[in-house]
This record gives sequence, structure tokens and C-alpha cells, in this order.
Amino acid sequence: MAAPPERETEVNQGDSSADIRSSKAARASVWVAAAGLLLTGGGLCLQACQTGYAAEQTANATGEAAKSRDEVAKRQARLVNVWPKEPFTDARAYIVVSNRAQNPLSNFRVFVAFAKTVSVDYGIRRWIVMPPCTELTIDLLQIARSFPRTAAALDRNKPHRHTLDYGLMFNDANGQAWTRHPSTSVTYNTWLEYLDGKDRDRSPTEPKYLREAGHVPHAGEPMTLTPNGGTFVVGKPRRAADCVSDPQ
Repeated sequence: MAAPPERETEVNQGDSSADIRSSKAARASVWVAAAGLLLTGGGLCLQACQTGYAAEQTANATGEAAKSRDEVAKRQARLVNVWPKEPFTDARAYIVVSNRAQNPLSNFRVFVAFAKTVSVDYGIRRWIVMPPCTELTIDLLQIARSFPRTAAALDRNKPHRHTLDYGLMFNDANGQAWTRHPSTSVTYNTWLEYLDGKDRDRSPTEPKYLREAGHVPHAGEPMTLTPNGGTFVVGKPRRAADCVSDPQ
């Protein structure tokens, strides 16, 4: 009568072993699944990192290419400069304009403006061409006096050294329009900007900062620079120092 219980015990032990094996298998499956999820997540993370890195590299390359194109575009324009010949007085305000490039400037313009508290009118005088390797002395007061409204502003506001603002506009050999502005007593900023083309809100006939401030331009007919200089030019044109043959 003792044999049946022993067989029952064996059966129970067999069932227990099967349960243990089943539990272990289940836990192993869970771990395998978890590992799979981790590997999948890691792969996705790696893929995302690689995609982000590639995008960053592409953006950097695009930025460098744009910077390089900008540097090339400005090669000639950087050789065009303007500065005061001497401190301005109420009787005289001369500026020096220099084109140190071996290429001429077309649609070359000099503008003279005032602080907005003085006048919203400003004058522009234009020359068809400024030759290469050329330096000029320009009389700003003569330009201001050549238009009735700017002449009136000039007469009622002194000292001029505190009210005059000026700059250049021109097209380079590739036809790109630029504005060159020195540091003045009115606008303490020096810049070289695209006048149109790259930034479409800029007009090819007037600088953005003057237009946004509500200034009103007064422009004369285009002129030809003569060997003796001509109107608004003080003395004869002369060769610019350090003329650069191949801008780099």
C-alpha cells in the first residue's frame, strides 16, 4: 500500500520541475525581449545621432560655402573706401573716395544726409563710371547746396561736423550693387552692404537705413568724370595708393 504515494510524489516533483523550467523560460524570454528593445532603441538613437550629425555637417558646409561666396563677391567692393579728408567745418567738408581695384565702378554715387532731427532730405550725385585705381576728393557741402531742400537744411543747421552723414553707392564689375558707409558723427557704424540682390528689401537707388528712417532722396543727372575732375570734385583725379591688380 506504500507504492502509490511514492509515485504521486514523483509526479508532483516532475510537475514542479516543469514549472521551474517554464518560469525560467518565461524570464529568459522577457530578458531577450528587453534586450531586443534596448538594441532597437540604441540603434534608433545611433541612427538619430548620425542623422543629426550629418545634418549639422551639411549645415556647416552650406554655411561655409555661403561665406566663401560672400568673400568672393566682396573682393572688389572691399577695395572701395571713403573717409574725411580733414575734420569738417562749417566752411568745408571734403571726403576722399578711393577705388583701389583694377576694375571700374559703374553707377557710382555719393550721398550726403543729415541727422533726422535736422532734415529728412538728402542729396545724391552720380557719376556714370569711376575709373580703376583712382582716388577723388569730393565736396559734400557743394553736393548739399545743389538741391534746394538740402541747401536749406545746410543753411539752418550748424555746426556741420555734428549733422552731416555720407556714404557711397556703386556697382562692381559683376553688376552687384553695394553701399559703403564710414563712421560719421551721425551714424557711428562702418559697413559694406549689398544694396540689392542678396537682400531684396534693399533698393538699388538708396540705402536701407535712410529709407527706413523716412529720409527723402534728391538725385541729379548722371555725370562724366573728366581728367580735371569736374563738378563736385576738388582737384584732379589721382592714382589710388596700393592699387590691387587681382583682389584676393
